[in-house]
Amino acid sequence: MTRANGATSSPAVSLFSKYQFQLSGRYTSASQNRIYQQPSSANASASIRRKLFNDQASLRIGISDIFKTQRQYTSVNFGSLQYTDFGTFESCRVSLGFNWRFGNTKIRQTEERRRGDADEKGRSGS
Repeated sequence: MTRANGATSSPAVSLFSKYQFQLSGRYTSASQNRIYQQPSSANASASIRRKLFNDQASLRIGISDIFKTQRQYTSVNFGSLQYTDFGTFESCRVSLGFNWRFGNTKIRQTEERRRGDADEKGRSGS
């Protein structure tokens, strides 16, 4: 039995100060599982994100499987059994997302925080 090897990559690139572009790709090598054989497959997706409200929120629009390459093809050639299945489906999708960050965005640095061990040293007289 041979397992498929897959790889995914999704680097993000900042455009201007409020925009971020992300391109991702996926590749799965050909595989064989007992009597079933599947060829390699790949797809590409892209999205753009815009920061809003002093970077407290972001709006993202994306499209998956841009080139419509995500298909399912399976073949069996086992003795007298010969079978081929080719499946297509709507893999190209558009998505819209909104993200809001709650809470304080300004975190104090470690040096500025009052630490518990300093209080202990003060009480012990060290």
